[in-house]
Amino acid sequence: MSSKGSNTLKRKYVTISVNQKLELIRKLEAGASVARVCDEYGVKKQTVIEKNNSHELRKKLLQEKNLTLDKVLDIARALEAANSQAQTIEDRSHNDSQVNSFNYHQ
Repeated sequence: MSSKGSNTLKRKYVTISVNQKLELIRKLEAGASVARVCDEYGVKKQTVIEKNNSHELRKKLLQEKNLTLDKVLDIARALEAANSQAQTIEDRSHNDSQVNSFNYHQ
């Protein structure tokens, strides 16, 4: 009594770092197949083929003059670190507000 599609494996959302993206691009440029790279990094083909969809990163890059690959990587790594730190602060703030709150029952 199995339903159709019950054997399909649904991939979870995978986030890869800037360094991993760079490695991935270099492997593709060296001739590795997209399928093999997708399997190695646990990402979908669509993820590998699509352009960077970070609006914030695109804005920062457009503000720069004389942009080089090294500068792009520095900016992307800094943005990635800042976003990670901001998420940590938000998570702590959310947890603190839950600890400091109380329920009022009538």
